[in-house]
Amino acid sequence: MQFEQSDQFQEGLQNAHNLMAHLRAGGTLLPIRTGVRLDEGEVEYTQSEVDCLRYASVGDGSYNRTTFLGLGSLQALAVTALGSAAWNSHRRRIAEQDAAPRWRGIGRVGLTVTSGRILMFQHMTWESIWFQQVFQMVPQLEHYQLDILFEGAPAVRYHGPSVPFVSVMMFYLLYHQEVALPALGSG
Repeated sequence: MQFEQSDQFQEGLQNAHNLMAHLRAGGTLLPIRTGVRLDEGEVEYTQSEVDCLRYASVGDGSYNRTTFLGLGSLQALAVTALGSAAWNSHRRRIAEQDAAPRWRGIGRVGLTVTSGRILMFQHMTWESIWFQQVFQMVPQLEHYQLDILFEGAPAVRYHGPSVPFVSVMMFYLLYHQEVALPALGSG
């Protein structure tokens, strides 16, 4: 199975190198049409599937307190009070760790790149990330991943064989510049 995955990733990297060479030679992005409804003047360039994560927190770190009640001597009451405090402290730490912002998996999403936005499709719902919202793109293409930071929402991380190709396209569309690609055979 690892061999097949490696082939997919190498094919994705090869496609990115081919697109980069095409653009360097003065070529342009070629529009496609998959049936996605676009705004007037908007053009669709690619559609693929990627794994997606969001940098976000979950919850507020709250938890239900537990109180142990020991009957009997004063010593038994003190031991159960200490046990309750220790247990609640442990549960509070776990709740705070779970709520802390970090990369959280969303799952596999459909990704469409157009002339003005990225469209993500998951659970029968489309979400648009407009290019004017993008604040920064951080490619880590040796790991087949691209982080996109944008205004008004948590950052997203895309990972998968098509990410280098999508990255070449995104840097071309947003910055009119090339993205550094790993050498072929390095994935």
